[in-house]
Amino acid sequence: MKRTDGLFYLTILLVTIGCKSNNESINGHWHTVTPGIGTFATIDISDSLLIMDKYKLGERPDTQQRVDLKTGKHYLPFQDYEYTDKYHRTGDTLYIGNSTFSYKYVSSDIRHCELVHRYISSVIEISLNSNSSAMSYDKLYKDLFCVDLFVGSKANRNCSYAFPDFDNLTKQFPDSVFIETRDVLMKINDIKFYGDRMKDLWPKGESAHIVIHADKNVPTSFLNKVLSEIPDSFTKYRAVTNDNGELGVIKISEDQQSSLQQN
Repeated sequence: MKRTDGLFYLTILLVTIGCKSNNESINGHWHTVTPGIGTFATIDISDSLLIMDKYKLGERPDTQQRVDLKTGKHYLPFQDYEYTDKYHRTGDTLYIGNSTFSYKYVSSDIRHCELVHRYISSVIEISLNSNSSAMSYDKLYKDLFCVDLFVGSKANRNCSYAFPDFDNLTKQFPDSVFIETRDVLMKINDIKFYGDRMKDLWPKGESAHIVIHADKNVPTSFLNKVLSEIPDSFTKYRAVTNDNGELGVIKISEDQQSSLQQN
């Protein structure tokens, strides 16, 4: 073999390895640093699948195939319903788009997102109790029609629009406990009306489920008041963490309400 031929084959080998390594290196969990209309807060990437906004509470994640079966090209999400094969990684930053415009994502620790970033849209700070017998929150939400209530007394510092207004409100009323759902604060006597309205939106015959994401410092007496306002047609759950630190739920029965603080 001639020396030039050897260099030619070596170049092909290096290019092949380089392309393969680039595809593998973007696998993982990514957070956007250029949010906007039509973009995603998070993207989870594997060799074959893309999962957008996997850890966003109250919404089913969007899962798509990464590889086009016709062309064999690997694609990433650009905006809603738009995908591109133009992307590259520089350090811990992933750029999705072309030279004219691209969205930036940063590599993130999925264990951090499991709790902190699930509650990033809640103005209320939520710190959960743990329970070794918890079932998966994601499976519950995927299989059933669910709504979420958030209950706590402090402002969530990870929520960009919680400060300073809601933080000031909690300081003005330090002994108050707040209730939130779908980015709206509500009074305790609004819960029944809200539950009835949500159930009316679901297909007839479907069972109703509600998950209470209560900060572990919320008094049991207040939680029992919240539970008493939830329509009897709902199956009630409390959000907890399991042994792996993942978000889970435990089913609440009537005789358990007085012992919620220990769960």
